[in-house]
Amino acid sequence: ARGEHEDVELLARGRHDPCVVPRAVPMVESMAALVLMDQLMAHIAQCEMFPLNLALQEPVGSASSVPAFAPDLS
Repeated sequence: ARGEHEDVELLARGRHDPCVVPRAVPMVESMAALVLMDQLMAHIAQCEMFPLNLALQEPVGSASSVPAFAPDLS
């Protein structure tokens, strides 16, 4: 009947590692490589699609780079 406790033998098929720690290093390395490659591809795509026009760039700190609405703090 269903209410009785019986000893049963379980069979595990396939690969079952007792410890997953050795697999953590290659997994972290793979994810780091994927994230870095994704960022590199996004950077290259953005820079090639929208290149800077150096003739329109102004040096940082020049007087004309301050917006007209910025308060005069001097």
